[in-house]
Amino acid sequence: MDAASLSVPRWLRCAEHAPAQVAAGETLLLPVRTAGLAPALARQWLRAQLDALPCLATGWRDSPRGPQPHNPALRLSLSYGQGVAVLALRAGAVGVDLTPLTPPVDWPAVAATYFSPAHCAQLAALPPAQQGAAFAAAWAALEAGNKCLGLALTEYCADSARQRAALTIWHDRSQLTGHMLALAWS
Repeated sequence: MDAASLSVPRWLRCAEHAPAQVAAGETLLLPVRTAGLAPALARQWLRAQLDALPCLATGWRDSPRGPQPHNPALRLSLSYGQGVAVLALRAGAVGVDLTPLTPPVDWPAVAATYFSPAHCAQLAALPPAQQGAAFAAAWAALEAGNKCLGLALTEYCADSARQRAALTIWHDRSQLTGHMLALAWS
């Protein structure tokens, strides 16, 4: 991973590179290769990395969204993919999602359930070779946006779509082979 090539989030290779605090407007992303680790072990490893970050020295609290820093200004979001996990830490609302670039076989039905009719038509109009990555980007953005807003996954709703449209959403597929990464923040 080449941190110099990323302009929005800052990628951390390990906890020693973390600053004492997260600067305003900055998002820290920590990608983790979890291939071969059981999910429970991957979570333990992530927890150890987070405990080592100086900006999280105040500890954790449980919330319906999962563990969150005691520092009320910081928000944490996690996503797990096949053989990889990523966490995002930001001063303010944040959501992160990893989606496999290979879409499910029934992706058009999934899209019809969760995306607007216009968005479904845009996906269907793409050349078949581009549809999988486009669906992955749209799905990752939907999930990251919902996490950022604290919304559950539901069938398409124009009001939720308007709320997500107000967020900044950044995509990357080059850093985590086989996955589309979406990061959402307000």
